[in-house]
Amino acid sequence: MVRTLGFLLLTLTGCAGPRLITNITGTGDQVKFVYGRVRPAENGIIQCTRAADGTLSDCKDIPIVFEDKKGGK
Repeated sequence: MVRTLGFLLLTLTGCAGPRLITNITGTGDQVKFVYGRVRPAENGIIQCTRAADGTLSDCKDIPIVFEDKKGGK
């Protein structure tokens, strides 16, 4: 089930390049998909609430911005 959800997120790309799901975690009713994208360069987490039947709702895209030690992006 979770692998299917990861595949669906990978294929939902819109105009940008595909998201590569690198990790999926779940605790209780929360599921998080960690992803990376090459074009445009982007990393992030998609956090969703999982119902008892496995359906997802209230999904949020949380971008991650890495900074180097000098304070730049």
